[in-house]
Amino acid sequence: MKMTTMFVIATAVTLCPLAAAFAQDQTIESMPPVVVKTVPESGAMDVLPGETEIKVTFSKEMADGSWSWSTAWKDSTPESTDKPRYEADGKTCVMKVKLEPGKTYAYWLNSQNFHNFRDQQGHPAVPYLLVFHSTPSSANSGPRGDSREVLRVKLQIAEQEFKTVGKQYSVGAATQEDYERAKSAVSIAAAELKGDATEVARLKVQLAETELRLAEKKFEAGLVTQLEFERAKASLTLARTEYAEAVQAAKDK
Repeated sequence: MKMTTMFVIATAVTLCPLAAAFAQDQTIESMPPVVVKTVPESGAMDVLPGETEIKVTFSKEMADGSWSWSTAWKDSTPESTDKPRYEADGKTCVMKVKLEPGKTYAYWLNSQNFHNFRDQQGHPAVPYLLVFHSTPSSANSGPRGDSREVLRVKLQIAEQEFKTVGKQYSVGAATQEDYERAKSAVSIAAAELKGDATEVARLKVQLAETELRLAEKKFEAGLVTQLEFERAKASLTLARTEYAEAVQAAKDK
């Protein structure tokens, strides 16, 4: 028993310097890129049909002309109307598509078999499942309430995304903002499932405030444009208006 204990201790002592050296070698540049934002968001249930753009933003500048927009199942991807391209930031890949109404779509952005989304150092991006649902034609003329089953699925997707981002954050592959954004998505989805419109609106205000603070910092650092900063401000104004309306509606009941 003593010999076994001594062997374990000796092994640990021997390996610790190796582990420390390995940890010291890890940098943002050496880590694979990860998806930090998509438009529409993964799990969105109310994407308008018709011609639109799907945008995927990575944590690092990517190799131009290289991507893997893969199917998640047969016919899971919409009709593309143009070739993919990267925006000027080198991080955001754009795909123009045509969405049919009332259909669930999904892409694997890199997968086990396809991994052409790579950073400029050649590191393949961590695979990411982007899934969303377009609204039926009849739903586009006015507001629509999601069924409880749809809301349950939305919460499950948000929880899974939060777990994924949490793991990425723990190894430095996702930012604090990414983590807080994913956490907010879970809270919002849970409030939607409970049917608490006021809480949903309040949480969206919190999220919009966080997004504006981040946009302001990035704008001051020259990382985003004036237009993107103004959009963040407008989103907060809209969120506050919707919260005020939700509070008033609750009082009127």
